[in-house]
Amino acid sequence: MRVDKTFLRSRVARRIFFLFVLCALVPISALAILSFRQVTAQLHQQSQTRLRQATKAVGAAIYERLLFLEGEMILIGIDSNSGSILIPQRQSEGPGTKVTQRFNGIILLTGSGAERSLSGRVADPPDFSAGEREHLKAGKTLITSQAHSGLGVRIFMSRALPQNPGGILVGEINP
Repeated sequence: MRVDKTFLRSRVARRIFFLFVLCALVPISALAILSFRQVTAQLHQQSQTRLRQATKAVGAAIYERLLFLEGEMILIGIDSNSGSILIPQRQSEGPGTKVTQRFNGIILLTGSGAERSLSGRVADPPDFSAGEREHLKAGKTLITSQAHSGLGVRIFMSRALPQNPGGILVGEINP
């Protein structure tokens, strides 16, 4: 089938043809651009919402783990009769449930500045500022971190022992 081009010979016919093409293409192009922008904005909004939900879930999981670790630090205490440290070992719950597996090491810093290893090894424990010591004396748990070039970031959980004045229990969290 051949298209007859004789209708484009007159000036009026060409104008009507280009006007028709212009009236058909401009609205379609405008609609395509508008649709593209709206779909892009909606996809961006959905990805932001999913990212916000995912970070909220991860943050809640980290918070729950820290609360669990704080509970484990509270369970580690000093026997009032013998003065020895009690580290609970609940092996009946399955692998990976022992306190010593959740912490790389646990040490007791005495009021005189001496270190006593209770479990594992904690190299270079954190130094506490006056404000941090006040925080610990108030019976609260302190979370600190240290960045080392070869070891990465190390996270410590510290808690004052009320039975041992000046004693601070420091555990390096196994990430």
